[in-house]
Amino acid sequence: MRRRFQRLLRHPAGLIEATKYLRDGNVLPGVTEEYLAGLISMGRRTLDEQLPFEAPPQRRSDAALLFLIYPLGVVTNEQTKRMILSFVRARLIGPFGIRRYIGDSYYCQDYDLWFPPGARSADFSDRIDLRDEFLQPGCEAQWCLFDPLLSTIYATQYLQRTTHEELLLLQLEHLNRSIAQISEKAQCPELYYFKNGQPVTNEHTPLAWTQANLSTALHHLELVGQLRASAGDRSSRR
Repeated sequence: MRRRFQRLLRHPAGLIEATKYLRDGNVLPGVTEEYLAGLISMGRRTLDEQLPFEAPPQRRSDAALLFLIYPLGVVTNEQTKRMILSFVRARLIGPFGIRRYIGDSYYCQDYDLWFPPGARSADFSDRIDLRDEFLQPGCEAQWCLFDPLLSTIYATQYLQRTTHEELLLLQLEHLNRSIAQISEKAQCPELYYFKNGQPVTNEHTPLAWTQANLSTALHHLELVGQLRASAGDRSSRR
């Protein structure tokens, strides 16, 4: 159990998830309160030192940091939030989805040619350089998880600041991108990758995680619609 928590220290988002699990009243046998407090302190320091980057200097912009904004809600500094969002939009957005990070070799071009089915989702943590060697520049997979997540984030911000119409436009932009990513079979993919030079969905289609994120984005669209309708009703009564 201790080794598992020590591995979480490499990924701040994972430590925050474990923290929320424990704070919800759950129990992890063999973990003392003092040990947990030390891990939390180390994790917070790591976040303070690294954000808005993921693991500088090796990895800076990373779309996975969006989960620290929503649903985890652990990024409270507004400037840090803006930088994370802006880095994703400036560096990682693509025509078919959003890259996890520049240089991500997971499902790089023609991935199914380089790896047999049983090895495609293998843990390359200890030898990531082997998988990275296959990646051609600019051929990172483009994920479908992140556009609905961005739509939800901008929606929550708009609900708090309804005079900022640009937030509404960003919410709708990323929701429209999310809908466009649905496959011809009306399924939510994990990602698109290049196969023989053409973007195709990978075998993890449909993916429940993408479906859940899109469902959340649509729910927030409904919340925004209700808010705007209510505001319109009040205005018409004046």
